[in-house]
Amino acid sequence: MRLKITHTTHYRFDAPVLYSLQRLRLTPPSCPGQHVESWHITVDGAKVEAGYNDQFGNHVHLVSTDGEAHEVRIEACGEVVTEDHAGVFGPHIGYCPLWLFLRDSPRTKAGKLTRELVRSLSADEPLAMMHNLMEAIHAAVDYLPGFTDSDTTAEQALEAGQGVCQDHAM
Repeated sequence: MRLKITHTTHYRFDAPVLYSLQRLRLTPPSCPGQHVESWHITVDGAKVEAGYNDQFGNHVHLVSTDGEAHEVRIEACGEVVTEDHAGVFGPHIGYCPLWLFLRDSPRTKAGKLTRELVRSLSADEPLAMMHNLMEAIHAAVDYLPGFTDSDTTAEQALEAGQGVCQDHAM
C-alpha cells in the first residue's frame, strides 16, 4: 500500500518564548514491511540544529527557537510503501535484549481477567497465537478514547471493556 502522509504541528504562544529546544521524532524508518520513498520536514519559526539516530534507531531532529518566538509550525510529509507481513518483521535488532520485556511491572502485571483472556486462546504456533490474542483484545475492549490514561493497566481496560492505549494522563 502506498501512503501519502502529511502531519502538521502548529504551536502558538500567548507570550514570547525566548528559548526552546525540542526533539522531533517525525521520520519513519525503512524496515521490513515498510519502505520510505521520500520524506522531508519543514520547520517555520524555529531552526533545525542537528539530526541523529537515537538508541532505538529513530531519526531525531533537534529544533530550537532563539529570540521571541510567537509560533512554530512543523510539517512532516512524504510517501511510504508498506507490505503486509502478517505481523512478522524478522529477527530482533533492538538494543535491549528480549528477556527485558518479559519482566512484570505494576502496569504490565497480569491480573485475573488478563490470565483468563490468554487461557482462552488456542493456536498451534506463536504467530497464530498472537493473531488470536489481537482478535480477543479487539472483541473484549472497545476502542473509545477518553476512558483510560497512561496509568491504566491492561487489567483495568479489560474490566472496563473500553479504552485506548494512547490516551494521555490528565
